[in-house]
Amino acid sequence: ASAAPVNCSAHANPAFPGTRCLNVATGAGVPTNIEGSVVIKNNIFNPNVGFGTGLFCNNVTANLDVSDNKFTNIGFIAIFAHSAGTIDVHGNDIETLISVPFQSSNYGIQIGAPPAPVPGQPLPVPQGSASVTGNTIRCVVAPPSTEISPFATGICVDAYQMNPAATISVTGNDIEMGKVDGTVYSDPNGNVIESNISAILLNNNASNVIVSGNTITGNMDHGIYLQPIYPEDTMPGGVVTNNTFSGNTFVCSMKHGIRLDDDSAANLFVGNSFLGTTASLSQVLIMPGASLNNFEGNVFGKLMGSVEASPVGGVVCSGFSNQFIDNDFRQSGILGWAVEPYLGCIYLTGQSHDNLVFESGSFPAGSGGAAFQCWDDGINNRVVGLPANKTTSNPGVGDVVRGRLAAIKPVTASKPALPPDEP
Repeated sequence: ASAAPVNCSAHANPAFPGTRCLNVATGAGVPTNIEGSVVIKNNIFNPNVGFGTGLFCNNVTANLDVSDNKFTNIGFIAIFAHSAGTIDVHGNDIETLISVPFQSSNYGIQIGAPPAPVPGQPLPVPQGSASVTGNTIRCVVAPPSTEISPFATGICVDAYQMNPAATISVTGNDIEMGKVDGTVYSDPNGNVIESNISAILLNNNASNVIVSGNTITGNMDHGIYLQPIYPEDTMPGGVVTNNTFSGNTFVCSMKHGIRLDDDSAANLFVGNSFLGTTASLSQVLIMPGASLNNFEGNVFGKLMGSVEASPVGGVVCSGFSNQFIDNDFRQSGILGWAVEPYLGCIYLTGQSHDNLVFESGSFPAGSGGAAFQCWDDGINNRVVGLPANKTTSNPGVGDVVRGRLAAIKPVTASKPALPPDEP
């Protein structure tokens, strides 16, 4: 049966109490059939509880307009929007707080839904087109503790099923992430968990997503993270593909500016600025199963050691058939593989193959160009400007580089924690 259209705009700034302030769904994994439009505008959401959720719209078929609302004291998700119709999320002011012991996750905005959490439940309705524009998101992390959630993201697109004709646009948002350096995360049994605090996260089969003109500040693990498969997901694996990231500005501290896990394919990163960033491991990390991704015209920032490990390189690629063209490393301060501290702009690991590196000389002045900034340990990679023997003027550097990579292998090889599927 159809429910009546929902319109919250008539209420002048009501304060919704409770852990789930406004729930536009019937639950139990059964899609609702809300026709027409759902308008949620000019409201205040303040759950005032540690595990609070602001707006929860799941498995609906209506067009959603969520605009000009204020969300505070959000401990779980501020806006969860999943619909076969169109979604417009704009002009919202969001503050999330990670403070609850063993809390599962923390989102500013999530578009789309993961697989059904219980076998036999219907899969989510295919995600329709969405626009996420002009929102301000602040993720506040409590003081260091071993009992707080290792997962938080500013904007997440987590679409297990996508409408092939749909496009999701994430543009002009301000995102501030507040990870506290030195925090060690653990589960209730005391096992250490690798954190996953990311400004922009794409999961499952997220595709046709355009991420442009956003400003990212603060402290985090990843600026952009493509993670197609949940670490313990029993559903068929996803592929994050055909997404475009352009004109985004990062002024922050992080482990990796961009991280691409296995099955991240055919994504385009063009004209992004990481000039105001400091990365503790790499500006770009590409895992072995990531392929056909294109990095062109990006400006990369600095590398700096951390409590976890020394950095490995500006771009660390273990994948295949990726391209790196005309990126700008001139202000990165990376001196090259031939001199201490033996860091270069590009490292193609022993697992990499068939990648193309065609940088036009935009390396730090006096560092020697591609012959001293690109290190190739892989197979059948093409690096324009690299000598045929693939070595720098210091042949001992290879042992240093490989040793550094081995030292951080637990960090780069593991999959950071993801939360359980949403209710």
